[in-house]
Amino acid sequence: MKIKKTLASAMIFASLLLPLSASPWWQNPTGSAYQILVYSFADSNGDGLGDLNGITARLDALSALNVQAVWLSPINPAVSYHGYDVTDYTAVDSRLGTLADFDALVTEAHKRGINILLDEVFNHSSAKHPWFQGFLNDAAGKYGAYYYRKDKTIEYGGTTMGTWNEVTNASGGKVTYFSAFWDQMPDLNLTNPAVIDEQKAILKFWLAHGVDGFRFDAAREVFNTGKAPKGSPTLAMTKAYWNGLRDYARGIKSDVFFLGEVSTTSNQDIAAYAGGFDSLFDFPAAKQITDLSVPAKDSLFAANYEKSLKLYKRTVGFVPAPFLSNHDQDRSMTVNLVKMSTSGVFGWGADKADDLPTAKSKDASLARSKVEAAIYLTLPGLPFIYYGEELGMTGRRYKNDDIARRDVYPWGMVKGKNYTASWTKKTLMLEEGQNSKTLSFAAQEADPSSLLQLYRKLSLLRKTHPALQGLNFTACSWTDANKGSLISYFREADGETLLVTVNPGTEAQSFETPDGKILLDIADGGLAPLVKDNLVTLNAGSFAVWKITE
Repeated sequence: MKIKKTLASAMIFASLLLPLSASPWWQNPTGSAYQILVYSFADSNGDGLGDLNGITARLDALSALNVQAVWLSPINPAVSYHGYDVTDYTAVDSRLGTLADFDALVTEAHKRGINILLDEVFNHSSAKHPWFQGFLNDAAGKYGAYYYRKDKTIEYGGTTMGTWNEVTNASGGKVTYFSAFWDQMPDLNLTNPAVIDEQKAILKFWLAHGVDGFRFDAAREVFNTGKAPKGSPTLAMTKAYWNGLRDYARGIKSDVFFLGEVSTTSNQDIAAYAGGFDSLFDFPAAKQITDLSVPAKDSLFAANYEKSLKLYKRTVGFVPAPFLSNHDQDRSMTVNLVKMSTSGVFGWGADKADDLPTAKSKDASLARSKVEAAIYLTLPGLPFIYYGEELGMTGRRYKNDDIARRDVYPWGMVKGKNYTASWTKKTLMLEEGQNSKTLSFAAQEADPSSLLQLYRKLSLLRKTHPALQGLNFTACSWTDANKGSLISYFREADGETLLVTVNPGTEAQSFETPDGKILLDIADGGLAPLVKDNLVTLNAGSFAVWKITE
């Protein structure tokens, strides 16, 4: 069988400022990326809050996971714990550390070949930011046009995101401004060149401190139709804005990485915004993976993904960013536990009180999580692991708040120290017993069959198999390879062909291999497939990655 190569030579032209012989690191990634909520990841000083020094201390754990890039949640001073209401864009929140601590983190990360990505919040700031205070109280001053001030002579477009807010300023006057998310996070006026100059200065500041790229929050809201005159070409405006910032940043660092958040389940929307970024999170694929039914109907995942990838590849140099969940979503393990008719709170670990159905449900949830990992960690692009995904952490929206989705990473005792933060427990915003049965990092590191060790194995595959590093992907057309709950696809590059086969269903599934094909199992989740002559059978909740030879 000949599989068409889809990684074309055009990839080398992704950055005009790079030598033609080299591609940016994210276009042929040899590892995974990792999302960290700084305040929840690792506490170095025992104050209950995760910090920058905690991350530095645990970089070797990320190296063992073959992490090539780390995306940090906002580290700037902010009003809220999550950091998305920034009050100073060129400083470090003292709760998380100092600028010197950040510099040390960058230095140590780079020693290990780990790139550092900062979360930049350019759609809005905090209402406590000095810019906004100037906007409210001095319309004719420097900051008078830094935010959107409602103009009664303008007919604005409609929106499903955000609203106009009226407040009274210090002089008793009424001011109406727009916010896409919350009245305490006013949207910045990005039609104002002075605001864009401020943002360019912010990028320059952090690039001077060794940052390798940026994840931009709410990337498609920057020209939300609700704050733009009716009929405005908001998509074109959005792409022009992000390209302008990227061009500026590339003048400072030729291989700076621009990653955007465009939250949509439409692959057409992802493709539409691709031109403004090097990568966007692949929300459509994430939904397809986590929504795989139990039991599944004839699987269309591989065929659908192949179509999506063709859309994405129309933008030269663009790579998708596969993932399962993030800080704004219910954790995938919780979703799986609930699908398997057991509690999504405590975790998948065994409990003496578990009856047989509960024990089976937990085992099935863990197996399903392994299958999901096998899918998104073998897809084209740069896969992002949400911290704790590799441990099977639980968490879902609770009491109309996201804190439970952002629970602390359970380290256990590592070399005589426990880096586990404690701040979430003090908020009373966790469900009772949440993650009490999630095995710690230390426990899973000591277990060769653990979910953590599987994530390490899958993430390391990219390093040793060129077929997983590019943008090649072809749905497998072999007999029954994408029937029932079975999902099968090829990855091919540099003369190497891999076949990924996964069965997220509740019954064993079989497919036939063509005569002359030899399949070598290079990775599975512990439930090895059965091979008899030309028939391959995958157990329920299992997967295998094969190297194919003639």
